[in-house]
Amino acid sequence: MNCRAQVALDYLVAYGWIFVAVATFFGLLTFIYAPPIANVSCASSDPVRIAVKGVNISTPTSPLNEITLQNLNSGAISITGVAVDGAGYFETGNAMALNGAPASGISPANALAVGGSAEISIKNFFINKEKGKNGRMTISYTDSGGQSLEANISCNGWPLS
Repeated sequence: MNCRAQVALDYLVAYGWIFVAVATFFGLLTFIYAPPIANVSCASSDPVRIAVKGVNISTPTSPLNEITLQNLNSGAISITGVAVDGAGYFETGNAMALNGAPASGISPANALAVGGSAEISIKNFFINKEKGKNGRMTISYTDSGGQSLEANISCNGWPLS
């Protein structure tokens, strides 16, 4: 009986090291070659009225980068302007869009209407990693009562390139 136990223990120890080595090898490959998760988070200065619902920023220059906001005002709002900070973290050019409308065309005279509880999709912007690791976007809007308000969307971190 002792001889069999010794043989079984030798078998487990010998092949156990091989199992650990193979698991370590695959773990190392996964760590090196798996696509990393972007490390960008965004928050609203007024989360009671305009909340950040989602952030999908995968790479600095991806055309799929998107920040989704939620209108939490009691009624519809009219977005009257969009401005990005001067530090250059967000690079927009003329391509940035809110719900498909070019941000460069949004003004008090040409406001973007957003229904109550509706989402606001901000797309077509890039992140410039050379300009630091945080930036701010200001959304100017008028609520259903006619009050002019602003929500600052602050983002921290940078996507992986």
